[in-house]
Amino acid sequence: ARYTATRIGGTALPSPIVDSAFFTVQSSAAAKLQIVAPGEVAEPGSTTGKRACPPDCPVNWKAGVSSMVIVNAVDAYHNVVAAEQTNVYLQTGDTFDVHPSTLQLVAGATQFNFAMVTSSSWTITAYSTTSYLSSASTMVYVGVSSATRFLVVLPGESFNQGECDNAVLCQPPTGTPGVSGQADFGNPGIRPSTAGVTFPVEVYLTDNFFNRIFAHPGTSAGLTPSDPYGFATAPPINPQALTSGFAGFTLALRAAVTGHFLTAAESGSSNGYASKNSSTFTVVADNPTQML
Repeated sequence: ARYTATRIGGTALPSPIVDSAFFTVQSSAAAKLQIVAPGEVAEPGSTTGKRACPPDCPVNWKAGVSSMVIVNAVDAYHNVVAAEQTNVYLQTGDTFDVHPSTLQLVAGATQFNFAMVTSSSWTITAYSTTSYLSSASTMVYVGVSSATRFLVVLPGESFNQGECDNAVLCQPPTGTPGVSGQADFGNPGIRPSTAGVTFPVEVYLTDNFFNRIFAHPGTSAGLTPSDPYGFATAPPINPQALTSGFAGFTLALRAAVTGHFLTAAESGSSNGYASKNSSTFTVVADNPTQML
């Protein structure tokens, strides 16, 4: 850096502009960590520490696809503090992803490569293991991956985007991947279905991480019961065209047994989407109506 003196008034001078000799500006002590997301550019000395972002910045992520973020130790003016060598780890707002391993800063900086799995907008937070340094990123949007399979949601269950079954990229699921809760066909308590009594079923088209796919031209799904005697009351439309990745069915089963499940599969189109079984559930006998 250098200083420049410029005459702005008074007596005319032979040289109205004079530059000083060049000198070095050192960073101050580390004050925080800085996260630079894909598409962002660090700008030391600026108010925000980054260049102004165009409309497509930060760059959108895709579920399950690794992206790189840079973490810098910076002073109060966003200058990188090369002497800082603390260990740094990342946490994201995504409940179901696997956070990357802790890394040590080298010359005040390091890079993390990792994937998030739930489609939504998230922040990434960097923490130091040895000091008070921490920082959150700009909001990052994670989009869905490609459509690959169906998901069946029974009464009592809730669609749980991102709760996936990839052993490398996902946290271990607590139950059936893609859903939370237990099949519950009554209230209160966890109740089984009753033979011949209808209940609603939801079917979703998802990616590998159970994120809902909203765009799927011409896709239809059908439900098949494990009940060897078929439906007591068949869904009025089966198969059914999906709307924004969703189809709702109403049905009843015949056999009063434990271990029933429903299978959702592509029907009438040939996109290669994988079929999916529901959670297992019990059907109990209805009120007696005759003797055999």
